[in-house]
Amino acid sequence: MPNTKVDQNALKRGYRAEGLGAVLGGVFNCFAYTTFGQNIGLLALTKVTNRMVTVAAGIILLILGTIPKFAALATIIPPAVFGGAAVVMFSMVVMGSINMLKKADLDDNKNMLIVGVSIALGLGLSVVPGLFCWLT
Repeated sequence: MPNTKVDQNALKRGYRAEGLGAVLGGVFNCFAYTTFGQNIGLLALTKVTNRMVTVAAGIILLILGTIPKFAALATIIPPAVFGGAAVVMFSMVVMGSINMLKKADLDDNKNMLIVGVSIALGLGLSVVPGLFCWLT
């Protein structure tokens, strides 16, 4: 599946699913759901691209969201485990981004501007936490 070509119909189906997820999130008074870059890191790390895994994860999340006793089980996972998983997953996202940058033409000034500003803003918030406090 990783080498599947994405055509216009696949994009349309993806946009419809994204819109339906956002509508359902609003109907059930919860956050609007959207896809995240973390999924790319998770796919790269596990190599699991089966849709049934996503369905199983959705069922598990529904159970955790509707039965508080099961949700309480998640609280026994040590924070260090979550932290370690987050470090691995986010590092895979960064490496996926760097891999995409390999293919970009960085001799083009427009591409250099986009990459440079993105890195500066991303790192700038880490180095100077109050950088954008005047925007509020």
